[in-house]
Amino acid sequence: KFPETSRRVGYFIPSLLTLGFFMIMATSFFYEQIRNIFVFLAFLFFFAGVFSVLDRTDPFRALLVSGGIILTHLTYGTNFLRGLLTNKLAR
Repeated sequence: KFPETSRRVGYFIPSLLTLGFFMIMATSFFYEQIRNIFVFLAFLFFFAGVFSVLDRTDPFRALLVSGGIILTHLTYGTNFLRGLLTNKLAR
């Protein structure tokens, strides 16, 4: 059904992070301690993105790029899982 390359561990990492992101986010609505952890990790991820590009662009664009990095990872992770769960892939 899927090429052998789709089964490599590296392709699953964004999907696992995406699942974790949404699970922790959903749980954070019910538990304040989990909410604090979620907010801390979200800021950590965001600022890691900012600092990874800050030496190549101005601060405002670094903020935009960091948001783009996060959205790209979430989109990839979600669509990779969606593709694995789809019986009939459009080619």
